[in-house]
Amino acid sequence: MVNITLFVKAGADGQRYGACPFCHRLFMLLLVKAKHRPELRFRVVTVNLAKPPEIFRQNTLTRVPALIDCQVVDDCHTDAAGDTVAVDTVDDIIEHLDTRYPTPELMYANEEVADSACNRLFQKFCFYIKDMATGADSTGLTGELHKLDDYLGQQKQNNSSTAGGGTYLCGTRLTSLDIEMWPKLHHIRVAAGYLKDYVIPARFAHVWSYMGEGYKQRAFVDSCPADQEIIFHWADRPETPNLTAEQNAQLAKQEPRYSIDIPN
Repeated sequence: MVNITLFVKAGADGQRYGACPFCHRLFMLLLVKAKHRPELRFRVVTVNLAKPPEIFRQNTLTRVPALIDCQVVDDCHTDAAGDTVAVDTVDDIIEHLDTRYPTPELMYANEEVADSACNRLFQKFCFYIKDMATGADSTGLTGELHKLDDYLGQQKQNNSSTAGGGTYLCGTRLTSLDIEMWPKLHHIRVAAGYLKDYVIPARFAHVWSYMGEGYKQRAFVDSCPADQEIIFHWADRPETPNLTAEQNAQLAKQEPRYSIDIPN
C-alpha cells in the first residue's frame, strides 16, 4: 500500500510531469530510498496549483514540492494513528524522510568544503538566465562551473587509490549533495543552452564526467523531466527570456526529449 504521496509541479499541459529542480531532487531521493526500503512505497502526483487536488487542499498544502506521509493515502487527513505528516518545504521534506527512513545513509563529511564548491552555482545560473540583455555576461556562471570543476578534479585525485574514487562530490558513494546537484546542473545545461545559447565549456571535463555519472543513475533518469518542460519552466517566468509563439508551438508538438548524453 502506498504510504507517501509526493506532489510535484505539473507540466505545460497541466497534467504531465513538469520541471522543477526541487521536485526532481525529491523524486530522485524517494527512488533512492525506496530501493533500499521495501516498506517505503510512494506515488507522484502532478499538481496544477490553480486547481489542486482535494487531498492537497485538505492538508493545507500551498506549494510544490509537497509531501504527505501516512498509512492510508486516500484519507490521510483523518489517519486514525495520528501519524500523518504533511509538509511543503524542501528542507522539511528532506528532514522527515531522513528521520523516518534513515537508510541508505546519504550524509556527507567535509560539508563546508563540499558546499563551498556548489552553493553559488545555481544562484549564478538564476542571475544569468534572468538577464534579458542580448549577449548577457556569463562570466559569473562560468566562474562557478570552473570552481566546481577544480573541486571535482581534486576529489578524483584524493580518491584515486579507491575503486571509483572521485565519482561523486564527496568521494566514492552517493550522498544527498549529489541528489541536489545533478538536477541543478541538468537545468543549467538544458535551459541555458536553449534560452541563452550557453554551453557548459568542454574544458570542464570533470563537470561533464560528473554529469555523466548522474545520467547513469536509474533514479535520476526515472525522475528526470523532459527538456521541453525544463525550457517551459524557465521561459514562463516573467523575468526570463520568453518564447516566441512559434517556439512555444514547436516545443509543444515535439516528442519529449531527454538530454542525458555526454558530448565527445
